[in-house]
Amino acid sequence: MPIKRPRVSVITLNWNRREDLREVLASIEAQTWKDREILVVDNASTDGSADMLRRDYRQRVRVVALQENTGIIGYNTGVWAARGEFVVFIDNDMVFVEPDALEKIVRRLEANPRLGSAACRVLDYHTGAVSFNNPKYLAEDGDAVRGYQASVFDGGGVGFRRKAWLEPGGYPREFFIYQNEVDLSTHLWNAGWEVRYFPDMTVAHKFSRAARPADLYFRLWPRNYLWYFWKYYPLRWGAGESLRLLWHGYRKARREASRRQWFMGVVDAFLGAPRILPKRKPIRPAVLHRMETIRIQDHCRKRGLDVHKALTRGTMARFFWPRSVKAGMA
Repeated sequence: MPIKRPRVSVITLNWNRREDLREVLASIEAQTWKDREILVVDNASTDGSADMLRRDYRQRVRVVALQENTGIIGYNTGVWAARGEFVVFIDNDMVFVEPDALEKIVRRLEANPRLGSAACRVLDYHTGAVSFNNPKYLAEDGDAVRGYQASVFDGGGVGFRRKAWLEPGGYPREFFIYQNEVDLSTHLWNAGWEVRYFPDMTVAHKFSRAARPADLYFRLWPRNYLWYFWKYYPLRWGAGESLRLLWHGYRKARREASRRQWFMGVVDAFLGAPRILPKRKPIRPAVLHRMETIRIQDHCRKRGLDVHKALTRGTMARFFWPRSVKAGMA
């Protein structure tokens, strides 16, 4: 008898967070939507996570045990193993807040055949406040039912149409972690899919610097963002965004006493350019306008700024933000 294909596959990626993993699995199993399968991709944990899964979650969870820590690419492995038409990611340091969050994700993907990604609202697990990592979205274009156009989803809590995910091959292998979400979101919009944010689908994020140390962040953050600009942006805009990132990124690294890691990341970016430039595929101008507009609006929203101040704050911003975006936002 053939195996019944579940409507949705829920995937979590784990590396050395055994007890957190128990909590996220409990939040998945408490969901009202039952036509599902649960997969855990274990990134070669050394804390007994895989043994715990096989012992305590036999028959309830499919375990994909990797032989090395592949970073965020472990999610690609999970999608390839998944049987559902839709896939939902929830990180091992997150939990679903509402018991019907999974059902809402499935229903939104069913209702809109062009919806490639349904992004969840992200709260701070400890305070309940909206996370700074909450998806960037366009407030005036959309509603709670249709969702809001988003330039990026938070990969810790998001649903996908599996077909849309597989088109570009998932997350870029070379990134490891950081900026993989904006890379995939850009590809989806450029390919004609939609990325939308739904504020009534909520996950809570514990956030742990122990799991992702600052040194790793300040090395991979500039490298991956430079690669992203070089892959997708037309030459003029890509050069402008690269210079802005180098300027503002250095100031941020200096404040955090992480200048050495930041410089190493920039060097890594240039040394890796021969691998990235053959993948270059500048996106359509309309997509770039949308991405930039949403990003600027989100910058204003989260910092309590008006658009005019954000666009005129500093020489780099005045010079390099596209004129068409400035005109549309002013």
